[in-house]
Order: sequence, then structure tokens, then C-alpha cells
Amino acid sequence: MINKKQVVLAAVAALGLSAGQAMASGQAGLYLADFDDVGDGFGLEGHFDVTPTVRLSGDLLSVDEDDFNTELDILRLRGGYLLHLVDDDLELEIGGSFQNWDRTMPDGMGGTMSADDDAFGFHVQAAFSVTPEFSIGGGFEYVTFDDELFIEDETIINLRADYALGNFGLFFGYDMYDEMDNDLIKIGGAFRF
Repeated sequence: MINKKQVVLAAVAALGLSAGQAMASGQAGLYLADFDDVGDGFGLEGHFDVTPTVRLSGDLLSVDEDDFNTELDILRLRGGYLLHLVDDDLELEIGGSFQNWDRTMPDGMGGTMSADDDAFGFHVQAAFSVTPEFSIGGGFEYVTFDDELFIEDETIINLRADYALGNFGLFFGYDMYDEMDNDLIKIGGAFRF
């Protein structure tokens, strides 16, 4: 059975494939995730610069909570306006996001049940090119939830380092979730175009 998340993921993939052929730059990657008190998992992320000043991006994080036999999936779709400063070495992104947080857990009768909540966010990201191959960055994101099933709102502070190896790259990310009082570590690789 096809669910809402699969339809959204297919749409994001189709957008990425079609947009990637016409856009000047972008990145698609896969990462391993360690979500502090929650569990381990993986994620997919990507961004596409539609124009030199408009960026579309997406992220899907899937984490298994081993202690409670549950799974947490977070889907983020973002749009942002880019400012290029300091001879294009400093990039500033200001934008908004739609998010879906979905938790699947045991129902107590041998099956599973799912609860999901939609959220909307605002973010500011900065990235500085230390060298043509190496960049560091950080940002702030504020998210507010529709149904408040998990939490009412969340503030996320993130740090990131990227190293480019031609069309491939490696990255490390560290996200601090204030309300959940959790940290997310991401280590991954990406294809750059």
C-alpha cells in the first residue's frame, strides 16, 4: 500500500532528477545518523540551486529507537533565498520549510501504530569556503508543529563541515535539538554537480 510519505518522496526524487539536469549546481548525499538518546539510522539529503539566488533542498532522516522498538522518520522540504558575500566565499541562506515527523511504535496488541505531525519552519544558514575544497557552516532553525503530538515547537542549531573531492564530497554535521534535548551526528558522502 502506498502512503503519503512515499508519494512525497517520489515527488522530491522526480523534482531532483528533472531539476538536476537544468540547474547549475547541486548536491545529493547519504549519511549515517546517531540521534543521541533516540537511536541510530540513516538519512538522505540534497539541494539544488534553481538560480544563483534560489535553493530547494530536502532531507529524510530515519532512526530506529531500539529501546522502545519504534521508528522516527523526519521529512524536511525547504526553499531559501541565497546571498553571496565576501567574494562569494560566504553564502547566507534565509528560508522556510515544510516538515513531517512520523513515529511508528508497537500498539500493544502485536501490531504497530503510527502518529505523524506536520510542521513549518524558518531557517538561516551560513557557509564559508575556507579553501575551494573545504567549507564550514552553521545555522539556526525554528520549527512549529500543527498538532503538537510530539512537541509544540523546536529550535535546532547546526554545525557542518564539507570536503570536496571533485564531484564527490564528504561531510560531517552536528545538530542540537533544544526542546527534545538531543544531539544528532551525521557523517556521509555526497555527489556534487
